[in-house]
Amino acid sequence: MADALFESFKIKETKFKNRIFSAAHEPAFTEEGMTAKRYIAYHEEKARGGMAMSMIGASTVVSRDSPATFGNVDASTDRIIEWWGKLAATMSVYDCKVITQLTHLGRRTSWADPDWLPLMSASCVREQAHKQYPKAVEVEDINRIKAEYVAAAIRAEQAGLDGIELMAYVQFAGSFLISDQNFRSDQYGGQSIDNRMRFSLEVLEEIRAAVSSDFIVGIRTTGGDPDGMSEEEALDINLRYADSGMTDYLNIVYGSVMGSEVGVSRSVPPMGTPASPHTEKLKNIRSQISVPVIHSCRIMDLSSARNALEIGAMDMVGMTRAHMADPHILSKFSAGEEHRIRPCVGAGHCIDQIYHSGAAYCIHNPSTGREQTIPQLVEKSVAPAKSIVVIGAGPAGMEAARVSKLRGHDVRIFEASSAAGGQLLLASRAPRRGDLIGIVDWLKGELEHIGLPIEYDRYIEADDLADIGADIIVVATGGMPNTEFFESGHELCISSWDVLTGQAKLDGDILLYDENGAEAGVGTAEFLLDQGKKVHMVTPDRLIGTHIGPTNYPSAIKKFYNSQMQMTTDHRLVSLRRENGKVVARLWCDISGSAFEEIADHVVVENGTLPADDVYFDLKKDSINSGMTDINALADLQPQSISFNTKGRYQLFRIGDAVASRSVHAAMFEARRLCMMF
Repeated sequence: MADALFESFKIKETKFKNRIFSAAHEPAFTEEGMTAKRYIAYHEEKARGGMAMSMIGASTVVSRDSPATFGNVDASTDRIIEWWGKLAATMSVYDCKVITQLTHLGRRTSWADPDWLPLMSASCVREQAHKQYPKAVEVEDINRIKAEYVAAAIRAEQAGLDGIELMAYVQFAGSFLISDQNFRSDQYGGQSIDNRMRFSLEVLEEIRAAVSSDFIVGIRTTGGDPDGMSEEEALDINLRYADSGMTDYLNIVYGSVMGSEVGVSRSVPPMGTPASPHTEKLKNIRSQISVPVIHSCRIMDLSSARNALEIGAMDMVGMTRAHMADPHILSKFSAGEEHRIRPCVGAGHCIDQIYHSGAAYCIHNPSTGREQTIPQLVEKSVAPAKSIVVIGAGPAGMEAARVSKLRGHDVRIFEASSAAGGQLLLASRAPRRGDLIGIVDWLKGELEHIGLPIEYDRYIEADDLADIGADIIVVATGGMPNTEFFESGHELCISSWDVLTGQAKLDGDILLYDENGAEAGVGTAEFLLDQGKKVHMVTPDRLIGTHIGPTNYPSAIKKFYNSQMQMTTDHRLVSLRRENGKVVARLWCDISGSAFEEIADHVVVENGTLPADDVYFDLKKDSINSGMTDINALADLQPQSISFNTKGRYQLFRIGDAVASRSVHAAMFEARRLCMMF
């Protein structure tokens, strides 16, 4: 029986070689709004991996008063034709089709960048994320914007793309469709579905009249949103779209990205939520729809994708974040190496990093988005093999060992404990975050595949390496909880690590102080709440979990509100003292310039880690480079050549949290770019 994943499929006269695609998303890899070399390299890698279609340019903007807000492609001028053309030509080599999404962002952007033009929406309704008030568009504005959609579609066809997808359920078009955003009294407003759909249908009709009959015109729409549209109303709208004769397929999603973080988390569900959450609902919808239905939402593995096709839930399956984790999913499967596919763990790191660092980076694939400089596949070195020792089998250490071995070197990796994974073993104990263990499992599996065993229960000291004769030593020993940052009473606090490992059994009133602001503190609070504990969470930041992105934040905060957990912001921990069998925490507020004291049975502290670097400093004296990393060479991807000690016996480097408390991605990226130059 043929594998449903690899059955070809046609939309109009365009043939797709299999049923797997990457849905439109915007990783913020554009250059001045253009799909330039970095953008092309990112999509080319997925095409090389075997997918049938890579949709590009989520929320590609068509108008000057729709300024980019997260690295969007700019299709408002003819300048895009050249770059779209280069991308299309590149993808055609692999028989990978390209469809771009088109939109006007409406109120989901900022009027202050770059031209200070007023934002447009069906009605004047404030958008939560950007906190903007738009202009209620006039009919003349509507006519202009429709013409700009058409112009962008013509550019897409001229460039050689296979089609366009109208973003219809959110942003400008969605502001007409959603009744609680549309308070108009003209032909585009009111409770009439016909009126609310009018804008999108007119855009489709005008695009259809302007492009060739073979050019694909699709639409991204919703199957329902708890805060905006019932599933019954959504089905009615989708049937109307399908029967209009104006669209060649429906890309049906659930949830909304109209500005609310809750909406974003529903549209892009994070770890801790069910996989393939909408497959059964889509099966019912597709049976009633007269055009092809495609869909992408937390479909993370090929088994789930195959099931969605076999039960008739959709005609093509989007595996978008999965291909950010591993763009070679299909080629690995075809080669009999499905077990080697790097898994998407659903961490939401890719989306969060758009707002934190300006681009979408996978939590554990440092090559994605850096294909031009950090290839997905590690190339073997042409230089003579070296003897390399890696101390520590956390994510940084395992990545360093993996890359060094693939480069052709003789590698040994030591781990002090009986299990690999480092802090990921702790992080995966927190509610919602169990899937993080997939990173550890993949790294261990890859080391096993290349024949590199981890030497467990080996606490390495400098003297232990005297007889090994290493040319390079990489210290990846991670860090230990930072619990001595406040003035006094350090011995009275408990680390978040002790909570998550179960070493600390806590009862009574618990004060959790979180100066980290990331998942570690929030996850610890969730862990305690799940045990029925009473928690008061305190942070010096403006809000709890300030570094947690929009996909994960609502899930955590929902638990806090539902548990009626006390939360105090803008206060930092000054000291702890014991009094009458309790712990008294002195907290200071810089804003008010005052202190108050909180009494608890236990105080738990999360403030990142300090480097576990004893072995590094013991090894420095005999190293050629005194343990120093040439940061220019590291950033420019050049070999490390610092020499401070002519009598040194080895090069010494430390990476990851053995340097400073950072993230999984930072640790693995550091390991990759250092060791790929050995």
